[in-house]
Amino acid sequence: MASSPDRVLRTLLGLPESVELRWTRHREGDDLGRVEISLRVAGSSLALELTAGVASRLPPWLEEGELSLRASPPNGDTAAMTTLARRVGARFVRQARPMTGELRSVFGVRQRRTFDELAHHHLRDGWDIWHHADGEERFGVGLLRLGFRCNQDCWFCWHGRDWPDAEANARDRIDRLADAGARILSITGGEPTAYKSLPDLISHARARGMQVSVQTNAIGLSRPALLRRLLDAGLAVAFVSFHSSDAAVSDSMTRAPGTWTDTVRGIRAALEAGLDVRLNCVVERTNLAGIEAHAAFIRDALRPYGPAHLLGVSYSHPSRYFDEAAWADHVAPLDLVGPTLVRAATLLTDAGVPVELLGSCGFPVCAVREAPGLLQRLRDPTFPTVQTASRTAAAVCEGCGEAARCLGPRREYLAVHGARGLAPFTD
Repeated sequence: MASSPDRVLRTLLGLPESVELRWTRHREGDDLGRVEISLRVAGSSLALELTAGVASRLPPWLEEGELSLRASPPNGDTAAMTTLARRVGARFVRQARPMTGELRSVFGVRQRRTFDELAHHHLRDGWDIWHHADGEERFGVGLLRLGFRCNQDCWFCWHGRDWPDAEANARDRIDRLADAGARILSITGGEPTAYKSLPDLISHARARGMQVSVQTNAIGLSRPALLRRLLDAGLAVAFVSFHSSDAAVSDSMTRAPGTWTDTVRGIRAALEAGLDVRLNCVVERTNLAGIEAHAAFIRDALRPYGPAHLLGVSYSHPSRYFDEAAWADHVAPLDLVGPTLVRAATLLTDAGVPVELLGSCGFPVCAVREAPGLLQRLRDPTFPTVQTASRTAAAVCEGCGEAARCLGPRREYLAVHGARGLAPFTD
């Protein structure tokens, strides 16, 4: 059942049904604005104001993240309403940050994810947004983020374009990951090749005994001098964002006209230089119709540039975007995505190109069950919880024979499309 403002406000404030709730929203700008809330129980009342970045007529009370909660003195049975206010305040402190997105969603605010929200998301598990364990535990991967600077502006990215950098202490973070037992280092951003220190950081990680992968759009790899510096430093793998074989579609998704050509040039140069290249394609409404053509382009126009074992492809189910309302507009239903991906995966597999459809960024098993060899390769997934926190089983998943080996759909997908496209395995 879809969320409503009443239900979300009751959850945010911890209100039982016995408490009468009334509210009025005053929009100010593009954000939540000011929500006047009246609580009544047993003839007594309490007036609150919930705000995000706007002034309030009430005195300050509580602030959590972007949200502020203010209260006027209770009217009526002061002792009872004071008790209620304490309960409301305690609940607000616990719920305000994790519920900010849902609150904005039910009020139709075009949401933009903030750095503080994402940093809190990581820190709740004792992690650091700048460096943490990544991927399946058995591989011993550590992720290092240099910052959010980028030469593209992809609408499906979750990054803010003006968020901070952390390049200065990157060497120390590499040492912490190595000391914690990481055997592989994945360097990401933003766009890592936008940082001049990247070759030196790769060299440092290699000196600490780690294999190094860079998550990139490959534009930088199209520059021979930079590619050579990265290879000389010891770069082993390029995990390249490549979302369409149609330049116009790609450039519209990345909002960086003309960059598709540089990305393709960079992929080819990397393969010719002997670099292991793993292409990643985020699948959404914009590029869905071209996914099979995308696979054919990889087979025909990219694979010949290097040995077959140096090229692989993964398809990703998008997580929430920086502009969260845009995610709801663009996420495609799984019953449309699944068959298209199976055909693309079959084409690539037949050409000897390995394909990944699952994992922490992939799709529910049932949506792509017909992909060649997929069920034979299934194993129990072991990912850090911060990578699977957005996953959950839908009601229709109950009793599925592959539930233990599937991360399930994304929570945000269920909020938009429900269980559409999910079909549990049965005996």
